[in-house]
Amino acid sequence: MSLPSLISPTTGRVHHRLRLCICLLGLMVAAIVSGQAQPGILIWKEQPFHRDSTATAVLYSKSQLLGPVTQFYVNGQPKSFTDGQFYRNIDFLDTAMVKFTEEAEYNLLKRSYQELAAFTNQYPKALPLLAERLGRMEAIIRGFDDGKVFYNSKWMARVEYEKLYREEQDYLAAQKSQSLEEARKKGTTVFIGVGVFILLLIVTLVLRKWTWVGLLLILPLAGAAWLTYQVGNNSWTKEIPKYLEVPPSVQLFIEKCRDKLNSFK
Repeated sequence: MSLPSLISPTTGRVHHRLRLCICLLGLMVAAIVSGQAQPGILIWKEQPFHRDSTATAVLYSKSQLLGPVTQFYVNGQPKSFTDGQFYRNIDFLDTAMVKFTEEAEYNLLKRSYQELAAFTNQYPKALPLLAERLGRMEAIIRGFDDGKVFYNSKWMARVEYEKLYREEQDYLAAQKSQSLEEARKKGTTVFIGVGVFILLLIVTLVLRKWTWVGLLLILPLAGAAWLTYQVGNNSWTKEIPKYLEVPPSVQLFIEKCRDKLNSFK
């Protein structure tokens, strides 16, 4: 007598459908991950042996890799190519230019300009689609060659930019120094306040002034409640470790006292 099957035909169909759904979900995730939202230009020929001058040129909004198929969206419609078909594409990095001041940026732009120019020489039908872009790139390169830089949304002489850049750096350094000085003074005040509180607490404990001990213990609790109410949450507690550090001025005072004590030995 044969053993009964562990998987009934119905259960087998369910498992098959589950595996199919998982495969489809994996393909969808892979498609989303492999999709490139960058625009660019697409070149293709009906036959690889056709002349490059006859190649069709179009702009696409994004590209997508689906296994062996590469899909481009042209005017909202997908156009697909397999590895055996002849096509070329270049992605554009369309980012707003807010600053153009460094030699490395210039070299990168010039290399991209040369690549696009060579591309249009090989595929002439791409030139009308790239003419405006090439013109903008050429104007930027020419401005940099003339000793100018693009900063604060305008072209200016490099000497003017370097002066403005130094002034901004000096201003930021002064702001940072002022903030550090204010934080140092605040930290010193808090450190001294905590020290006075601890000293008073020790004195009241030694003198057994229990009423004063209770009042001293209530004070920090009341202060914490007031800070929480003012800030709206307990984010102020994150600043406590910073104030527990010994301020540099106090450290210097302690070191001087230690040196004097050592001199008496």
